[in-house]
Amino acid sequence: MITATLIGYLAIAISITSYMLRDDHRLRVLNVISCLFWTSYFVMLGEWTSVASLSLACVMIWGALYGHKRTANVAWYLCIAAIPASFMAVAAGQITMTDTLPFIGGAAINTGVAFLSRGKLTLACAAGECTWGLFAVMIGAWPSAFMALFSLGALAYREFSRFSYERQIGNAPA
Repeated sequence: MITATLIGYLAIAISITSYMLRDDHRLRVLNVISCLFWTSYFVMLGEWTSVASLSLACVMIWGALYGHKRTANVAWYLCIAAIPASFMAVAAGQITMTDTLPFIGGAAINTGVAFLSRGKLTLACAAGECTWGLFAVMIGAWPSAFMALFSLGALAYREFSRFSYERQIGNAPA
């Protein structure tokens, strides 16, 4: 469990750093790296719905980053399809309602990081982090819960920093 906690805290550091960056490309690169660490963390906890969601995130963001649009799109479709599939699994008694949250939060974050930019990216990530934070609290994954809280602060910093920079160079909306 100590190893999982250390990996969780390393994932937190990378995730928060990525969310503080104004540059969308750099955010994406660090986000893929943090997704790999989060995947390892949840494998150690045995949270397989989280592992599935994060694996799709890695593929989707990697595809978007390196010009593999078809790969990114297929991963996005799977990410979106996982939401109703998870609800059907709840109805069949295979998973709990709590287990649907990684798919919902992951879809928001992954869509933002892979396909959106600037303020829309920030907003999508914030919505996803709120959902992941709720999931983390419900399962007792405290590194992930703290990360979600700090991520919201980092995203607020990103938006303020980006807006201030654009205002300085004359590109900010009036």
